[in-house]
Parts: sequence; structure tokens; C-alpha cells
Amino acid sequence: MVSEGGGAELVSEEEAQAAIQRGEQIVIDDAGSFKNLSDVRLERPPVNKPTWYPAVLAYREAGMFVNYLRESDGPPLTA
Repeated sequence: MVSEGGGAELVSEEEAQAAIQRGEQIVIDDAGSFKNLSDVRLERPPVNKPTWYPAVLAYREAGMFVNYLRESDGPPLTA
């Protein structure tokens, strides 16, 4: 949200949705974090994609997830 999609320019939302349906979604651990994008794990590795693709796909999928959470919260409450 902060980068306004920066880092995910090479993968569209449609392409990310198709990847998710193929099982190529990011693995979300209950705890911990990664220090660099080479630590990104996907449930199923993409076939015939460049080496940079998993990191860019992870950015797009993460952005889509954060957007989903933001929209599902609804508008902020006013006092």
C-alpha cells in the first residue's frame, strides 16, 4: 500500500489471481519474517518463469491481500 504497487509492476492482478488458482501463492507463516526476497516461498513453484518472478509475484499477491483486508474492514468509524 505504501509503495503503491512498487515492486509488483511486472505481474498484473489478473496474472496473480491465475497463479493463486494454480497453487502458486505465497506461504504465510504464523510467526517470523524474512530478511530479503530470496526467502519468499510459494506453495508451488511457477513453471517456466524467470528467476525474479517469485519475488515480484509475492509483492503482487501481498498487495492484493492487504487491499482485501483494508476493504473488508469497511470505512473508519468516526467519533
